[in-house]
Amino acid sequence: MGSSYGWPVHHEVGFPDLQGTEVDYWRVISGFNANAESIQAVLVNQFGWDRVSCGPEMPEDMTFEDLRRGSDVEFGLSVYEPFGIAQVEPLAAGTICVVSSVCGCAAAVEAAGGGEPNLLVADYIADRSSLDEALTITSAEREGVEWERSRALADRLYAALPKTDSERTDLIENGQATARCMTWDRVCEDQFFPALDRMKTS
Repeated sequence: MGSSYGWPVHHEVGFPDLQGTEVDYWRVISGFNANAESIQAVLVNQFGWDRVSCGPEMPEDMTFEDLRRGSDVEFGLSVYEPFGIAQVEPLAAGTICVVSSVCGCAAAVEAAGGGEPNLLVADYIADRSSLDEALTITSAEREGVEWERSRALADRLYAALPKTDSERTDLIENGQATARCMTWDRVCEDQFFPALDRMKTS
């Protein structure tokens, strides 16, 4: 794909490239790129961040950690996500993580002492107090809520983005402090082992 048509900067519809919802996503990206003057969006639609995965244009010594260090924002706006830790893995690199309120990892970050500006939580369901209400929402209502909340989220994200080296350093230090409180050792000590003890005494 890389040698034939310049993947991942350019894409073609169909296997082994764009499939399913990737096609719609690429159309949005293409429209954005056609009008953007200073930046371009690139869709890497496979796992990996090295020369083997991304082609000969990728520097030979590039690793996935370089992607983490170079990211300003990580989006994980799931509509259903019982936990899912991947959305907040970049915290230690000072990346702002944007997740939805249904992501269990948001509570884990907050329990570890993390929060804004390193973690932004988007709540698209706050107005739905019951399952019946959620099931009766129309597509027009849903799109209206998504648009309204996304606009507010964009403002919060813009305010959180670092404008100085000092602000970037603060994000890195706060993110690393939070990440240290989210190791498997801490999870076991603070949650898993106490749960086992409760089970033994119940």
